[in-house]
Amino acid sequence: MWHPPRSDPPRRSVVARRLVAGLGLAVLAAACVRPDAPGVAIGLFDADLIFGFSEPATVAPPPNTPVPISPPPVNPVPPIPPSGSTLEFPDRDVDDNPFADLPPVNAPADTCPEAAREAFPEEIAGLQVTAAPTEGLSRWKQAGTREVPDIGPLAITGFERRTVQDVEVIREANGAPVELTYATSQLDFFSGAVVVSRFRVITDGVTRTADSRTEIVGVDRVAVREPDAGVALESLEFLDSETGDLIASSTFTPPVLYLPLPVIPGESYQATGVDLRTGATLRHEARVVDRQRVDACGDVVDGWFVEATQVFAGGPDPAPRQYDYVVSTQFGGVLTSERIVTDGVAQGLPSVDVTFSLGQLTPDPLPDSDPAQAGG
Repeated sequence: MWHPPRSDPPRRSVVARRLVAGLGLAVLAAACVRPDAPGVAIGLFDADLIFGFSEPATVAPPPNTPVPISPPPVNPVPPIPPSGSTLEFPDRDVDDNPFADLPPVNAPADTCPEAAREAFPEEIAGLQVTAAPTEGLSRWKQAGTREVPDIGPLAITGFERRTVQDVEVIREANGAPVELTYATSQLDFFSGAVVVSRFRVITDGVTRTADSRTEIVGVDRVAVREPDAGVALESLEFLDSETGDLIASSTFTPPVLYLPLPVIPGESYQATGVDLRTGATLRHEARVVDRQRVDACGDVVDGWFVEATQVFAGGPDPAPRQYDYVVSTQFGGVLTSERIVTDGVAQGLPSVDVTFSLGQLTPDPLPDSDPAQAGG
């Protein structure tokens, strides 16, 4: 699969075009999410988008943060067509749709069995990232509650589609990556926009000085590291789900550290990234707890469980959110589970307690890619 240079906005818009279209069609092939399912809002994306990027007027908070993004507002999403209906694409024959062969994101419930109690992961999450992520589209499960002001709690169920793409190994040694980058994409739960999160992984960021060491401080462990030594969030982009226009963006300096490498169970750390263009700040306070397994619809995935609190100072009425997640180092340092807890009542925003987790171990190929590369 051809990857456009990140410094070439016109070509990157082509990637965004395919990304938005692929997500929309995968979701529209759903069979188990209904138009009236409470707390779920998914819509049709135009698969024939032609657009360019302009300087966004707003900053982009982390995905699924209940902070309004305006202007411009995200276009209203149309209802899901009834089961069995034909997808229509303006100015395009359905037979020519390049995403038509993608598996449905919402298969019947019996295709997502629970893992057996004695099930064991195929690969253990090591202390270090030793391979690059596998590109592809994967189904994710979602479960929890959403409480809307003046309405009350609504159940969150079903699935969503996420991608891993733009994987680039920048440095390597002895056949293992030392520095790499990758991007993930998903639908933002609150705004309905497509969110592209770009990560950088650095495996040799422990400071190489005479006093470099690991210490025991109380019950926590700390290490002397570079600020972004590990899996770190570099930037966020919000794309309008109908037009593909760039709504908002944030690029953090330094990148916000999500998992220090090599992993030290019990280590606590703080990370702060600033968007130099707008002054928006993402503060991340976290602790690596221990290994945790994720049930990917019957397949057990191992990873490192991190408890965190995030504050995005840059949107209206910033408030902290609980953000717990699992990072699987054996799969290139990608996230395989997230739990988000927010309390937006004081700001007149929805409150949620929702968990998103990987729902398939082997990803489907990205559009126009070689299916043989989508293993894993």
